Amino acid sequence: MTTHSDIPEVPQAVRDWQAAIEDGSAARLGQCLASDAVLHSVSTDTYAVTGRQQVQASFEAAWQVIFPSQVTDILGGGQNWTLVTHGAAGRRQLHEVHLLRLNHEGLVREVSVYARPLAALNAASGKIAAHSAEQDRRPWLARLLRIGSAPAAAIGGAEDQLAMLTAPEPVRQAAAEAKANKRTETVSRVIAAPRQAIFDLLADAHRHPDLDGGGSVVGVSQAPERLSEGATFTMEMKRGPVNYQTPNTVVDFVDGQLIAWRTGSAPLAGQVWMYILSDVDGGTLVTHNYLWGKSGSAPLLAATGMPKVSRRDMADTLERLAAIVED
Repeated sequence: MTTHSDIPEVPQAVRDWQAAIEDGSAARLGQCLASDAVLHSVSTDTYAVTGRQQVQASFEAAWQVIFPSQVTDILGGGQNWTLVTHGAAGRRQLHEVHLLRLNHEGLVREVSVYARPLAALNAASGKIAAHSAEQDRRPWLARLLRIGSAPAAAIGGAEDQLAMLTAPEPVRQAAAEAKANKRTETVSRVIAAPRQAIFDLLADAHRHPDLDGGGSVVGVSQAPERLSEGATFTMEMKRGPVNYQTPNTVVDFVDGQLIAWRTGSAPLAGQVWMYILSDVDGGTLVTHNYLWGKSGSAPLLAATGMPKVSRRDMADTLERLAAIVED
């Protein structure tokens, strides 16, 4: 049997669950729960939260991050019911499905929550874990959420692989080269913005100082209005008290999907900075590769530990990129 929230046959516990979601009231939700209620993880069924108090605490923590949620549909019959919700986790839209199983007393005995897109799910799980740890009242919940985010991240990696199957040959080749090269640093994140908008920003060398997470790119000496295959541009750089310039050449370019440039030239330079963009659920997966093994000074970089520092800066670059295009 299929029904909606305005049909009288919906049990009171299900109606109360809907009200609790829309009010963000964990206390009201707790009144719907059986004492032995079980909550299955949003990302895996390999563990569960058991008991009314712990299930209620889990939702209380989640609703510090996910807001506001609106129940858009209720389906089911007998002891099995499904609620479809729509809310937000930060800037990202989040859709959830709550599967409820009632006991003979009409209380919620079991609930499984599934969410999408993965980008919003991962972001929400991390924030909920951090909030729970800060409260110092639910360390068990923080641990479970950190564990639970791993399968979702793995699924995100699978999405990336699926995207590569349909990508143009130059994009697949560049991604394969970056993955095979042991002297490559890689960071990635899903950004809630159209792929072309992100790419257009990366293809504008005049905006690179705004994106640089390391703080060493301070200006542009020479660059075309928009980068393209074979284009050259020169950046103004600063590290500590030292000011210098770096010549760059675009070595890979597939509009909207791939851009890479080589900095300097052999024998001492030649490292490649690369961005690969692919559509995924929730926005655009941006993979940022630093192929420092292409540099003639790669042994020196390895000895000084620079690639590790660069990877941290690369993550900051993606954060800056997201802040610009997601606004």
